[in-house]
Amino acid sequence: IERRQNVELAEQQRSIAVSKQSKAESEARAAADQARAKAVTEEERVFTARETEMAERRKQIDLIEASKDAQREGIRLTMAAEAEKAASADRGHALRAQAQAEADSDQIRTMALRIRHEIEAEGARLMNETHNMLTPDARTSQMRLRLIDKMEGIIRESVKPMERIEGIKILHVDGFGGGNGHANGDMGAGLTDSVVNSALRFRAQAPLVDQLLREIGVQGGELGQIAQSISKTALPSGSKGGGE
Repeated sequence: IERRQNVELAEQQRSIAVSKQSKAESEARAAADQARAKAVTEEERVFTARETEMAERRKQIDLIEASKDAQREGIRLTMAAEAEKAASADRGHALRAQAQAEADSDQIRTMALRIRHEIEAEGARLMNETHNMLTPDARTSQMRLRLIDKMEGIIRESVKPMERIEGIKILHVDGFGGGNGHANGDMGAGLTDSVVNSALRFRAQAPLVDQLLREIGVQGGELGQIAQSISKTALPSGSKGGGE
């Protein structure tokens, strides 16, 4: 009985020892699992922290690059604005200078025109005063001289209708009681004068030209009378006008 009790006691002690060992093993496994879980958690935390740090770093880098781009764009816009401002100022100066030059030019032209008008007015006044100081004979002489200066053109225009005369036929008859009594030497000259005088009767504005000729003391009509009147009247009038 005692031996059996000792065996049972030994068996119980062995069971207790096994139970303790099993418990210790379980606790050890649980502690190991907990340690592994803790290690995984710590590893994940470290990984997350690393990723977060990298993302934050990339964000900061992007912000820095964006800031640099903004600064560069701002500098570019500022420089463009300054350049446009300077160009506008230059254009303004150029326009003001051009306007001033045009104003000065207009002022100079106005002054020159006013001076010219004043000179012309003064010249006209002096000529009028000089003309008013002339005697009636001197005024008549001046008028005659001016008519003589223009007479060539007046006569030239008045005889233009003669250009339409295609030809002149001369029929000269002598010895029928109506002889003119001219010598043979004077016949040619008289015939020529007659032809010219007949042609001159076709002048346009003949009364006006004759009146102008009479104004300067030249009798119009025939060619010989005109020549004699000019030789007697025009030359003395020119000399008198030059003296006055």
